[in-house]
Amino acid sequence: FFYNPLFLPHSGGARYETEEDGSLLPASRWVQPLYYSFKKGEILIPLKYKLGPIDFKDILFQNSFTGRVSYQSKYFDVALAAAYVVDPEARLKIDPKLKIVDEKDLETIVKIYPEFFSQKIYGVEAKIRPLPSDKINLLLESAYIDPENPSETEKSIIKNKRINNMFGISYWDRKTFLKSFSVGVLYSKEFEDDIQPQFIKLEESNLRFFSNAEVQILPKLSMLFFAESDFELDDTALKTSLLYKITNNIHVGGGIDIVKGAPDTYWGQFGSHDRMWLKVQYVF
Repeated sequence: FFYNPLFLPHSGGARYETEEDGSLLPASRWVQPLYYSFKKGEILIPLKYKLGPIDFKDILFQNSFTGRVSYQSKYFDVALAAAYVVDPEARLKIDPKLKIVDEKDLETIVKIYPEFFSQKIYGVEAKIRPLPSDKINLLLESAYIDPENPSETEKSIIKNKRINNMFGISYWDRKTFLKSFSVGVLYSKEFEDDIQPQFIKLEESNLRFFSNAEVQILPKLSMLFFAESDFELDDTALKTSLLYKITNNIHVGGGIDIVKGAPDTYWGQFGSHDRMWLKVQYVF
């Protein structure tokens, strides 16, 4: 069981920078991108964004509860979990105002107000070992997510109930060159259609493919690989990294993250945020 009286938004540190004219630009990797124009009939109307006032007390002082029970046996493990937590993904309340610059030009000033809501999550996990050896496992995870939508919530930021499922197979053996490998599919389903302004709506897929692997190059040096791709849309995330264990407790690593896809897809929206990174890790 876990309880936390505070909420600190993370999601990669979503930040916006303010330009000299007061407009906003994304300043971090995982922030929701902003669309700077939209088409009304045959007219392309520019969009400028301004950040509305935020009461940080309403964001910071929010409670979270999680609980998990599990059972382990020789041939399978199973666990049930429930949580009441704050959704780390902010919903952007949008207040657009049309402005006539001159007789020929139109401009829309869009004020955005990030708001955070809680959500209930009910999950089940199962790991099945079909062989006497525990090196190969069949994996199943399912989570039903019920977002909070207070009665006064605007329709444009209502979030739907959904279910996320993962089916996969994994292999691991710490004594071989291939230390671990897993492959599977992710399936998600929303129970109602989204209600979002069309100029920020993303194309989403219900079925995705994933794989990850860890390879032992030297006794203290490992390479890790992760990939996730879409069956319906052309968007992909790739992550390759190296991890070196200086001691049992101190690890250093670095890698490259690449995301590709159309700008209106889940991964494609971050297409201009490929990155190289380094980390130092202390393991207890």
